[in-house]
Amino acid sequence: MRRDELELRDGSKFDYYVSERKNFCVAVCLTSKNEVVLLKHFRHPAGGFVYELPAGLVEDGEKPREAMERELLEETGFKAGLKLVGKVVRDPSSDVSKGFFFLGRNAVFKRKPVLEKLEEITVELRPWREALRLATESEFRHPLTIAALYWCLDKAGLLR
Repeated sequence: MRRDELELRDGSKFDYYVSERKNFCVAVCLTSKNEVVLLKHFRHPAGGFVYELPAGLVEDGEKPREAMERELLEETGFKAGLKLVGKVVRDPSSDVSKGFFFLGRNAVFKRKPVLEKLEEITVELRPWREALRLATESEFRHPLTIAALYWCLDKAGLLR
């Protein structure tokens, strides 16, 4: 968190606090059958399991694509040809961290996922229309994953 001193047009000043979290990446990965690689992830604050897309933080010295490739393999065991389709800011009113949305094509399973101690994740393949249904029925809880899902499926030409 950083404190900026802002001066308004009228000359008044005030403190404005800005969050400086790490950048993040999210991927919509499609198999050759247009199935979406989904995570069913236990999230304590949500009170149970929620659907998510493969995602993670961009570590220091890492490029967003490298981070997404690493997270995809670690969380799901899949690899895919990733293409950057868009960038967002986590919360333009209070946070400077950037999000990178990737579309993955021809996702293939390569190995068993390598999960962290607190990660309770099941990988599921769902037809893309089923993934959209889950998003609209509140099975996805994070708005940035919902945005990534729609943005990437549109870029894939599936929503037209």
